[in-house]
Amino acid sequence: MSVRLSGKRQAQAVAEPRKSKEVDSSGVSAIVELYVSLEGQGGQLKLLSPRGLVLEVLTLFRLLEVIPSFDDEAQAFASFRTGIDEERLEVVGAEANTTSNSDRFWNAVDHWEKDQPEIFLEFSGPIEGIFKGTVAQIKGKTVTFRDVETEEELSVNFDEAEVRFHSFSRFDAICSFCALWMDESTLQTAKCVLTESRVL
Repeated sequence: MSVRLSGKRQAQAVAEPRKSKEVDSSGVSAIVELYVSLEGQGGQLKLLSPRGLVLEVLTLFRLLEVIPSFDDEAQAFASFRTGIDEERLEVVGAEANTTSNSDRFWNAVDHWEKDQPEIFLEFSGPIEGIFKGTVAQIKGKTVTFRDVETEEELSVNFDEAEVRFHSFSRFDAICSFCALWMDESTLQTAKCVLTESRVL
C-alpha cells in the first residue's frame, strides 16, 4: 500500500490499498494509526480504490464507515483542495463520512445497543481498570454497560467527554474510540478506550 500527500500544508494523504492484494492486522493498524495521526493534526485521510480481499477486510473492520474511499484519484485529491461535499462523490464500499467523531461514536453506541457485541473499556488516569460487557441502556449521554458473566453494571457519562476515533492493537477489534475527561480544577485527565470486539 502506498501513501501520497496532497501537497497542502495541512496534513492530508491518500492511501492506495488498490496496489495491495491483501492486508493483515498490521496493515489495518497502520491505516488506523495514519488516520488518527492525520486527524490529530487537523488533516484527513482518503482511500483510493480498495479491491478484493483488502476491500473485504476494510469492510469487516468498518473502516469504510469512517475513512472516505474514492474510485477516482482526481476526486480524492480534489476533495482536499475544494472542500466539496463528499456525499456527492462516488464512494466505494460506503457513503462518504462527513460526520464528527462524536457522531461516529454515538452511531457506534446505537449499534452496540442493538447488536450486543462485547465492548472492552480500558480506564486510565484517576480511575484504572478494565471492564468487558455489552450496552444495556443509553439514557441521554450516559451509557450503561453490563458484564456478560456477572451481570454487574457500569454507567459512564460521556456528556463532558471529548471522544475521538482511536487506533487499536487487539487482533479481534472492529473499531475503537477514546474518551477523555479533563478536570480543570486539578488538571487531571481521565481516559477510557472503548473497543468493539468481533466474534471469532
